[in-house]
Amino acid sequence: MTARIIRFFIAWSFLLVSSVCLAHEETVHIRVSDQDAFARLDETVREALQGSPTSVDVLIDSGVYYYHDRHLDFQGLSADGKRLSIRGNGAVLYPDVEPVHAGPFDVNACVYTDSCGILSPVYAPEPMRKARFLVRVVSRRHKICRLKISEELGDYAVQNGYIYLTQWFRGRTYKITAVKGRYVYFHADDLNWVRLLYNVNLDFTFSLDWPRYRLINCHEPAGAGSQKQAVASTFLSFSHGQMDSLSLSGIRFIGSRHDSMDENNAVVLIDSARVPTRIRDCRFEHIRNDCIRIRHAEAVSVTGCSFDHCYRYCFFAEEGVSDIIVADNDAVSCGLCGDNVFVFRCCADGFRICGNTVSDFGYSAISTGLHYSIVKTSPVRGLIADNEIFQTADYFRDAPMNLLMDSGAIYVTTQNDSLVIRDNYIHDINGPTYNRGIFADDGASHLRIVGNRIERIQNYNAIDIDPRSSWKLKWRRHRKIPISEINVGNSISGNTVSGRIRMPAQ
Repeated sequence: MTARIIRFFIAWSFLLVSSVCLAHEETVHIRVSDQDAFARLDETVREALQGSPTSVDVLIDSGVYYYHDRHLDFQGLSADGKRLSIRGNGAVLYPDVEPVHAGPFDVNACVYTDSCGILSPVYAPEPMRKARFLVRVVSRRHKICRLKISEELGDYAVQNGYIYLTQWFRGRTYKITAVKGRYVYFHADDLNWVRLLYNVNLDFTFSLDWPRYRLINCHEPAGAGSQKQAVASTFLSFSHGQMDSLSLSGIRFIGSRHDSMDENNAVVLIDSARVPTRIRDCRFEHIRNDCIRIRHAEAVSVTGCSFDHCYRYCFFAEEGVSDIIVADNDAVSCGLCGDNVFVFRCCADGFRICGNTVSDFGYSAISTGLHYSIVKTSPVRGLIADNEIFQTADYFRDAPMNLLMDSGAIYVTTQNDSLVIRDNYIHDINGPTYNRGIFADDGASHLRIVGNRIERIQNYNAIDIDPRSSWKLKWRRHRKIPISEINVGNSISGNTVSGRIRMPAQ
């Protein structure tokens, strides 16, 4: 009898504790199945978080939805003890769109056409060409330059015409002001003195090649068809607030607006917030601005995601961020904006960039380290391991015409506290010149490069720790670190390399 009473008391106690836990772990479920409900999502989530539940679970059903800028804007949200999960079940998210106006879109352009009743991304078809001669400055006062190209253009090229020029590690788009035969005149607001020459900052290939250019909106339209372009850049923004956790999964993002005046926008932006964040199994396609940007936050993971034709950063964690995981993602044709951006860049204290596949990238695939001109306020420590980085056959063939130079598939700059680059497979890398496998630039320090397999690097070193940095940086006026921290603590061992290795003498 006594044993039966004891068993009853234990079972009753267990049920009581379970009931209390369930009360504390109550979850509000929100289901979105139409555009009206999706348009009210920010308000709906905020109301749910203000109640008693500790967890809010949002399920977006299969379908196409349109988001406006800062669609979910959790600025200043104080939700300690609350968790938010946003899941997609076949959900496709487009930014709001409006009729397109001819503008300076180039290799990073993305407009939308509904000529067939379905939105789909398209981008500038003009190929890159070699100019007939170098750029000439014809008016310093008005900042007008002239370039001789390989074809003649009509007067219609001036009204909406632009020209895109590749440069050393940056590309720029300029407005065409006049056309005279094969001479194109354009306004260049970045004229400066370069080695005693007042010129536009062109391809720094030591005069081995002419400038490369792309014409934009310079030809009469080939067909009618209704066109639209994105007017939103950020879907979710969480800033200056806190929450126990944020999860985003199973959502497909297609397209966004790139505002050249504000390059700090991203489809997902975590800024100065205490909110451990998990982004998994999402797809980002034809994104014009950054996909994911993290600043002043911690405990963020991006896993199992795919990135396709995303033209700026797929992921960027700035200095002051800690505990970052970027793993098992797939990036194809990303970082192609014609600037020195990277597919995955992380300057965090404690990061792991592991198991990713990056193909047909722009300037570089993976990057870390802080520049010598930056005052470092927090450690940069991490691991880059087990990634595969390469160019496909067609991309490899066309790379010398289309890509920038002076980069590496893995690129590390000056200030690091501890970095291990291990067991990566880097192969089939090509470009105009100085495109490496692993490149430690500007006196990068405290690197351990071990066990990597590197092969078929077409035009420069497979592993390059630039030995010139120590004496070059000695005279840099904007250097914020002592010479004693330049090119120190580096080691290379156990790599399988087909190609050259360069590093400073020990």
